[in-house]
Amino acid sequence: MVFLPSPSLSAESIPLTPSPSPTFDRLRNQGEGSIKHWGMVWRTNSSHPTAPQRSCGLGHLHRLFQAPHIHFWVLQAELQPWERELLATYPNVTVVEPLPDFGETAAWVAALDGVITVDTAIAHLAGALAKPVWILLPQVADWRWGHDETTVWHPTARLWRQPAPGDWDSVIARLALTLAVPGQPERAQRFWQAGAERYQQGDILGAARAWRWAAAHEAIAPCGNCG
Repeated sequence: MVFLPSPSLSAESIPLTPSPSPTFDRLRNQGEGSIKHWGMVWRTNSSHPTAPQRSCGLGHLHRLFQAPHIHFWVLQAELQPWERELLATYPNVTVVEPLPDFGETAAWVAALDGVITVDTAIAHLAGALAKPVWILLPQVADWRWGHDETTVWHPTARLWRQPAPGDWDSVIARLALTLAVPGQPERAQRFWQAGAERYQQGDILGAARAWRWAAAHEAIAPCGNCG
């Protein structure tokens, strides 16, 4: 017999309140008051059989790191050397060094304004702490996430699902719009042109993806849910 936790046992009924991280508080106080602080995780445990489907490559996140008034704190475990080098090029990104235990991780999450993460333990931790958490999901996700943009397991969570297998580009484009990332007309023009070329070649799906990216690079949307 398998017992599943009741959706009624949410963070609202059983709140978790870890101690804040002194390191984060010191660094956060050095910034401007208008800056929001969000955690970022893009890769799950590589030993899990579904890790390739659930993980989003760091390269996809470049667009998000252009978001104004947001400082990103990397909570990703087991960073590769090239990832550290790339992250160091963003002035609004700070790598959190490996945390000794889950309690310290909870303290960091509790101190943040929210977390953007793939389907991994951090997503459930942020939900249990009643923090805003945006969870990036593959098109075919774990059945417990359901099919909507919300979940009964974590009332503060919002689910961002791939429209097609492996299509993280569309997910990130939607997040970029929500975070009011400034438009980039020059890049948008290149995507419009690439889409037209793929359409002429008969690659309808490739054209549609390129055009979605073109629209995302042109538009600016208000950030109504980023804390």
